[in-house]
Order: sequence, then structure tokens, then C-alpha cells
Amino acid sequence: MSEQTQENVIINVKSSLHDKVKESRGDIVISDDVLAAAQDMIADMSVMYLDWVKDDFVRIDAAYAELASKRDMKSIRGVFEIAHDMKGQGGSFGYDLITGIGSSLCRFLEIIEAKGTCNDVALSAIKVHIDTMKLIINDDIKGSGGEIGRKLLEGIEAIKRKFSP
Repeated sequence: MSEQTQENVIINVKSSLHDKVKESRGDIVISDDVLAAAQDMIADMSVMYLDWVKDDFVRIDAAYAELASKRDMKSIRGVFEIAHDMKGQGGSFGYDLITGIGSSLCRFLEIIEAKGTCNDVALSAIKVHIDTMKLIINDDIKGSGGEIGRKLLEGIEAIKRKFSP
């Protein structure tokens, strides 16, 4: 067999995003047109987020009802998956408290799952998390929520301590 020599070839591909970005004094500056288009997309998606989160509430309420009825690990996982999606989206659209409370709910559900039991007390704590997220959306509490947000988070933490399974 003859020996073949391969040379490494470096191909510099320009990113389509990079093509839209101007470089100025070493800093990357996004063109006004690209920035405006991105801001418009985010604004459009923010309106859509409120529809998405309302759908998520319908789904999480149904998953909670199943959990309350069956009290099995599959039902815990169902609530967890929806809460996990909600926490991931909340902060992206300015609802940081949804992310914080959703994260708290996910951690609480993981504890319940690890213990292998979901009693009435744990169900109550789960319900408080869900109801608090609804309050945040219904009252349009964005960002950290200021003093109200701090009190909501403190309340959730107190409930978790009280209702730990």
C-alpha cells in the first residue's frame, strides 16, 4: 500500500452573525438595524410568553391534580418537568421570580422524589409554589419584584422549611 500524505487545511468560515456585526476600536458593536430587529423579536416573544405561561399553568394544574390523586413518582416527575420549563423561561422574559420560585419547586420535588413519598403537607407546599407563580404573572411582577418579591421568596422558603417531607 502506498503511503498518502494528508495536509491539514484550515477553513475560516465567516459566521453570518459576525457578518452583521461591525468592529470598532476593538469593541464589537451590533448594527442599529440588527439590534432593532432583535428587540422587536424579543418584544413579540414577551407577549407570546404570557400565552405560553398561561398554557403552562393549565398543564401544571392538571399535573398537580394527578399527583394529588395518585401520589406516585411519575406524577411528581410530571409536575417537575413543567415547573422546570417555567423556571427556564421566566427570567428570559423579565419574570425573574418565576425562575426563582420554579427553581425552588423543582428542588422541593427532587427531595420528595428522593424520599419516595408525597404526603398532604408536601402537596400543600407544592400548591403554594404554583399559586405564587400565578400571582406573579397575574399581578405582572417583573424582575426581582422589589420588596414584594423579597417577601414572596421568604414566604416560599418558610413554607419549604415547614412542609419539608
